[in-house]
Amino acid sequence: SKPIYTASPRLVNTDSVLCKNTPTSFVIEDNYPNSTLGYTWKVVGKSYTTSNASTTRVDANILGTFTNSVIIKNIVSGATYCPDTVFLDHSILVRGPKLDFTLPTSVCFADTVHIVNKSVPFIASDSVLVWHWNYGNSLANDTVYQPEPIVYNSPKTYRVELTAKDINGCEDSLRKQVVVKPIPFLQVFPANDTLCAGESDTLLAFHNNSITWSPSTGLSCSD
Repeated sequence: SKPIYTASPRLVNTDSVLCKNTPTSFVIEDNYPNSTLGYTWKVVGKSYTTSNASTTRVDANILGTFTNSVIIKNIVSGATYCPDTVFLDHSILVRGPKLDFTLPTSVCFADTVHIVNKSVPFIASDSVLVWHWNYGNSLANDTVYQPEPIVYNSPKTYRVELTAKDINGCEDSLRKQVVVKPIPFLQVFPANDTLCAGESDTLLAFHNNSITWSPSTGLSCSD
């Protein structure tokens, strides 16, 4: 003989609208009285598994409107056990600013860094009220939609962070980085020289990177 478990499980969640990055909880009520169950949760845009736990708590950090469900399956009997899929009786909307901006991944020292803000509200009517930029340096942070071009004062890696908040109080942040590369050191000796026709000279270069001599005509080497 084998035990047969019967039930009419329900997936329960009291949220219908969430700000992005807000935690939300799901629970299975009237579940099967079986201690060897495993669960595959497909909730607020994520999919993951748990065992021996008919509840889950997850951060809703993906924008969208989601149909939520859980697959209940006996993890001991494996394929010989029929899984049961339970759906939440309503969808969940995850809203907030849809952040995006572009900047170069690397620039040379003293070059200008141009940042282009492409952020929009996920829902058009949810206008964004607050913009906050942190450029990763000692400059004053900006509270504008489109920042002015930046020139960093030393070569290193800088983290640029944008934070925004909309009319519903939904807040999100996006971080990217730009590498400011140092200018190569180069000194050539002699800097100036005078030769008679037909004579030759030796040029020496002190440097910390690869170099190329030009024009290559009349030179013994070009690198």
